[in-house]
Amino acid sequence: MLIFKKYEIYNLYIRIKSPIILRGKSTGSVFDYKNNFFGNTYLYFDLKKGTSVKYENIIFKNYNPSSQQRVGIVTVISHSDDFHLQFYNCTFINVIDNNLVVNINPSNIYPIEKPQILYDKCNFL
Repeated sequence: MLIFKKYEIYNLYIRIKSPIILRGKSTGSVFDYKNNFFGNTYLYFDLKKGTSVKYENIIFKNYNPSSQQRVGIVTVISHSDDFHLQFYNCTFINVIDNNLVVNINPSNIYPIEKPQILYDKCNFL
């Protein structure tokens, strides 16, 4: 995350139009925030029904947005309540504040059949 700080890039904005998997190495890929918040991710889910994002084998480390309010490692913004965000086999180490912020303002409401946000086999240290 040092590259983000070097160029003063605070946020990554990603518009989700189709399913995405962010997969790290089987031993885990480290996102080390160096006790700052540079490089947090904003996920904008389109109105498309059932769009999903999955983080797999990622180690989130030393995240500290203490000088900011409502800033998470991941911030979800959606105009539909039918989106899915999964953290699978991820580890959160020394995360000082929010690891997730969710803003939902649905213009369409769908029956939900599976969890919208799921932490599966994750560790919080």
